[in-house]
Amino acid sequence: MTTQATATRMGRPPLNMKKTKIAFPAETLDRIRDLVGDKHMSKFIRDAVEGALKTAEHVRSTEKKEG
Repeated sequence: MTTQATATRMGRPPLNMKKTKIAFPAETLDRIRDLVGDKHMSKFIRDAVEGALKTAEHVRSTEKKEG
């Protein structure tokens, strides 16, 4: 029996993410780790950055409307 390659990929789909190096104070990482544990730190940081971006974008759009 021969196995054929298929166009369908098995496993988890690509997450469409790029890695980047960022530096945090050790205390900040300890606080995050205490809250969410080692396995969930990346998601916590992504969610926090996304929230900060939404806030900053909202403030900017509000300032443009007023300005």
